[in-house]
Amino acid sequence: MRKIQGSKGDVAIHEWAPVGEPAYVVLLAHGYAEHAGRHAELAERLEQDGAAVYAPDHWGHGYSGGDRALVNDAAALLEGFSRVYDHARDEHPGLPILLIGHSMGGLLATIFLQEAGRPVDAAVLSSPLLGGNPGLAALLHEAVGEQRGEI
Repeated sequence: MRKIQGSKGDVAIHEWAPVGEPAYVVLLAHGYAEHAGRHAELAERLEQDGAAVYAPDHWGHGYSGGDRALVNDAAALLEGFSRVYDHARDEHPGLPILLIGHSMGGLLATIFLQEAGRPVDAAVLSSPLLGGNPGLAALLHEAVGEQRGEI
Protein backbone atom coordinates (compact mmCIF):
# COMPACT_ATOMS: atom_id res chain seq x y z
CA MET A 1 0.00 0.00 0.00
CA ARG A 2 1.15 3.50 -0.75
CA LYS A 3 -0.21 6.93 0.03
CA ILE A 4 -0.57 9.94 -2.22
CA GLN A 5 -1.60 13.46 -1.33
CA GLY A 6 -5.26 14.33 -1.87
CA SER A 7 -6.83 17.76 -1.47
CA LYS A 8 -7.66 17.05 2.18
CA GLY A 9 -4.77 14.75 3.11
CA ASP A 10 -3.37 11.31 2.48
CA VAL A 11 -5.20 8.85 0.23
CA ALA A 12 -4.15 5.24 0.77
CA ILE A 13 -3.98 3.07 -2.36
CA HIS A 14 -4.08 -0.71 -2.20
CA GLU A 15 -2.36 -2.21 -5.22
CA TRP A 16 -2.24 -5.63 -6.82
CA ALA A 17 0.11 -6.33 -9.72
CA PRO A 18 0.37 -9.42 -11.90
CA VAL A 19 3.57 -11.32 -12.45
CA GLY A 20 5.11 -9.74 -15.54
CA GLU A 21 3.69 -6.84 -17.47
CA PRO A 22 0.00 -6.06 -16.89
CA ALA A 23 -2.45 -6.25 -19.77
CA TYR A 24 -4.84 -3.63 -18.37
CA VAL A 25 -5.48 -1.39 -15.37
CA VAL A 26 -8.42 -1.57 -12.96
CA LEU A 27 -9.51 1.32 -10.77
CA LEU A 28 -11.73 0.01 -7.98
CA ALA A 29 -13.99 2.32 -5.94
CA HIS A 30 -15.39 0.81 -2.72
CA GLY A 31 -18.68 1.63 -1.01
CA TYR A 32 -19.65 3.71 1.99
CA ALA A 33 -18.22 2.68 5.39
CA GLU A 34 -15.99 0.12 3.66
CA HIS A 35 -12.37 0.09 2.62
CA ALA A 36 -10.59 -1.21 -0.46
CA GLY A 37 -9.38 -4.33 1.36
CA ARG A 38 -12.97 -5.58 1.42
CA HIS A 39 -12.61 -6.20 -2.31
CA ALA A 40 -9.27 -8.04 -2.08
CA GLU A 41 -10.71 -11.30 -3.46
CA LEU A 42 -11.97 -9.52 -6.59
CA ALA A 43 -8.66 -7.64 -6.93
CA GLU A 44 -6.70 -10.90 -6.67
CA ARG A 45 -8.84 -12.51 -9.41
CA LEU A 46 -8.26 -9.48 -11.64
CA GLU A 47 -4.54 -9.63 -10.85
CA GLN A 48 -4.48 -13.30 -11.92
CA ASP A 49 -6.13 -12.20 -15.16
CA GLY A 50 -3.29 -9.75 -15.83
CA ALA A 51 -4.63 -6.54 -14.31
CA ALA A 52 -2.77 -3.93 -12.32
CA VAL A 53 -5.38 -3.01 -9.70
CA TYR A 54 -5.51 0.32 -7.89
CA ALA A 55 -8.06 0.57 -5.10
CA PRO A 56 -7.98 3.68 -2.94
CA ASP A 57 -9.47 3.98 0.51
CA HIS A 58 -11.70 7.01 -0.02
CA TRP A 59 -11.34 10.04 2.22
CA GLY A 60 -12.72 9.11 5.67
CA HIS A 61 -12.36 5.38 5.02
CA GLY A 62 -9.76 2.68 5.67
CA TYR A 63 -6.18 3.93 5.88
CA SER A 64 -6.92 7.32 4.28
CA GLY A 65 -7.26 10.46 6.34
CA GLY A 66 -10.45 12.07 7.55
CA ASP A 67 -13.18 11.40 10.06
CA ARG A 68 -14.37 7.80 9.76
CA ALA A 69 -17.23 7.35 7.30
CA LEU A 70 -17.91 11.08 7.12
CA VAL A 71 -18.80 11.89 3.52
CA ASN A 72 -19.52 15.59 3.36
CA ASP A 73 -17.43 16.67 0.37
CA ALA A 74 -18.05 14.87 -2.93
CA ALA A 75 -15.48 17.10 -4.63
CA ALA A 76 -12.74 15.77 -2.33
CA LEU A 77 -13.73 12.16 -3.14
CA LEU A 78 -13.68 12.90 -6.87
CA GLU A 79 -10.38 14.78 -6.65
CA GLY A 80 -8.72 11.96 -4.69
CA PHE A 81 -10.00 9.31 -7.11
CA SER A 82 -8.85 11.41 -10.06
CA ARG A 83 -5.35 11.56 -8.57
CA VAL A 84 -5.34 7.77 -8.26
CA TYR A 85 -6.37 7.54 -11.94
CA ASP A 86 -3.50 9.86 -12.90
CA HIS A 87 -1.07 7.82 -10.81
CA ALA A 88 -2.18 4.55 -12.46
CA ARG A 89 -2.08 6.10 -15.94
CA ASP A 90 1.45 7.43 -15.30
CA GLU A 91 2.63 3.98 -14.22
CA HIS A 92 0.93 2.17 -17.14
CA PRO A 93 0.59 4.54 -20.10
CA GLY A 94 -1.41 3.22 -23.01
CA LEU A 95 -3.04 0.30 -21.19
CA PRO A 96 -6.84 -0.04 -21.23
CA ILE A 97 -8.53 1.13 -18.03
CA LEU A 98 -11.49 -0.62 -16.42
CA LEU A 99 -13.41 1.31 -13.77
CA ILE A 100 -15.32 -0.67 -11.12
CA GLY A 101 -17.53 1.03 -8.54
CA HIS A 102 -19.60 -0.59 -5.80
CA SER A 103 -22.43 1.17 -3.93
CA MET A 104 -21.14 4.66 -3.02
CA GLY A 105 -18.15 3.79 -5.23
CA GLY A 106 -20.65 3.29 -8.07
CA LEU A 107 -21.90 6.81 -7.50
CA LEU A 108 -18.31 8.07 -7.39
CA ALA A 109 -17.52 6.16 -10.60
CA THR A 110 -20.56 7.71 -12.29
CA ILE A 111 -19.54 11.21 -11.24
CA PHE A 112 -15.97 10.44 -12.34
CA LEU A 113 -17.21 9.42 -15.80
CA GLN A 114 -19.30 12.59 -16.07
CA GLU A 115 -16.96 15.15 -14.53
CA ALA A 116 -13.31 14.10 -14.42
CA GLY A 117 -12.54 14.35 -18.12
CA ARG A 118 -10.42 11.21 -18.03
CA PRO A 119 -11.14 8.35 -20.45
CA VAL A 120 -11.83 4.77 -19.44
CA ASP A 121 -12.34 1.79 -21.70
CA ALA A 122 -15.05 0.08 -19.67
CA ALA A 123 -17.03 0.59 -16.47
CA VAL A 124 -18.81 -1.79 -14.12
CA LEU A 125 -21.24 -0.43 -11.54
CA SER A 126 -22.27 -2.82 -8.78
CA SER A 127 -25.36 -1.68 -6.82
CA PRO A 128 -24.53 1.96 -7.53
CA LEU A 129 -25.87 4.48 -5.07
CA LEU A 130 -27.85 6.64 -7.46
CA GLY A 131 -30.77 9.05 -6.99
CA GLY A 132 -34.35 8.19 -6.22
CA ASN A 133 -33.68 6.35 -2.96
CA PRO A 134 -36.18 7.54 -0.28
CA GLY A 135 -34.23 5.89 2.55
CA LEU A 136 -31.06 7.66 1.51
CA ALA A 137 -32.92 10.95 1.14
CA ALA A 138 -34.25 10.60 4.70
CA LEU A 139 -30.78 9.80 6.02
CA LEU A 140 -29.30 12.80 4.23
CA HIS A 141 -32.15 14.97 5.50
CA GLU A 142 -31.33 13.95 9.05
CA ALA A 143 -27.55 14.17 8.61
CA VAL A 144 -27.35 17.61 7.00
CA GLY A 145 -30.58 19.17 8.25
CA GLU A 146 -32.07 19.77 4.81
CA GLN A 147 -35.74 20.68 4.99
CA ARG A 148 -36.61 19.17 1.61
CA GLY A 149 -34.79 15.83 1.94
CA GLU A 150 -33.91 15.79 -1.77
CA ILE A 151 -30.80 14.36 -3.34
